[in-house]
Amino acid sequence: MRRGATVLLGVALVAGMLIALASHRHAFVRAVAGVPVATLLMAAGLHAGSVVARSEAWAVSVAAAGGTLRRRAAYQVASLSFAANVLSPSLGTALRVWGLRTVASDQAPPAATLVAAEVPIFAVQLVGTAAMSISLVGPLGAPWWTAPAVLIGACALFLALCRFARRSNGPWRGLAALRASGACARIGGLIAAIAACETARNLLVLHAVGLHAGPLDAMALIVGAGVLGILPIGPGTSAGAAILIFGAGGVGPAAAAGVLLTATGFAADLAYAAWGAGDMLWRACPVRRQRLSRAADIGAAFCCTGVALAAIALT
Repeated sequence: MRRGATVLLGVALVAGMLIALASHRHAFVRAVAGVPVATLLMAAGLHAGSVVARSEAWAVSVAAAGGTLRRRAAYQVASLSFAANVLSPSLGTALRVWGLRTVASDQAPPAATLVAAEVPIFAVQLVGTAAMSISLVGPLGAPWWTAPAVLIGACALFLALCRFARRSNGPWRGLAALRASGACARIGGLIAAIAACETARNLLVLHAVGLHAGPLDAMALIVGAGVLGILPIGPGTSAGAAILIFGAGGVGPAAAAGVLLTATGFAADLAYAAWGAGDMLWRACPVRRQRLSRAADIGAAFCCTGVALAAIALT
């Protein structure tokens, strides 16, 4: 029943966006056409930095939970899941767990522990998002006490998870990064880097489509997209958040910003996945196993990266 209501709400939101955009389609087209290619490439590059930092955070959490795989293997598996995140975050998580258990089952914790290893990243990210929720007070006209209340709730949940992390048996082992101060600090630093990249990316695209936005507005878009990500609207998350927050300044440009953020993010995700799949195949290649020099191995990695960058440019 609850799931059906959530789906209906998501469908209603998408329908509302399409109806609102129908009467502003010319402004939407003008806004999209006026964005330089260089801006799109920069936006894709900033998102690529975000997904690499997210991969490192996942590798840190998995290592704290008992994983022994090398960082490069963790990045390969993580790279294949980010494109799926556009459709559903749970689909990306399932793909990461399946991929790691398939590629390196002897070096990876059990599946339940791997699922739990996502929680430390979510917990730290929740606190960061709650801290940025102050940026929504102005655009949405929310009471001043909303942001402090959200932050207090997020911190309380974080502390509760840290308490559960003291258990080390079964799936609880996946929360180990929360009780290891070094791992938790590294994840916090990486989440801060992700927020910085995404804020700069949002600001870049918002200005490119003609919307007058500041850093707080760019942060508001991150928070809004995160909240709407709970609903099953897939790629419409960024566009929906942009229309809700910036629609008063023009529905067409706001929708254009959301669509361009989704498109450049998806292009970067596909490019990262191309690197991950290509590097995985190269390292499994019999020719590579014949003790080729490390220079040749690094050269192959650069070739995979070149293919990834070409995919961004073509997209």
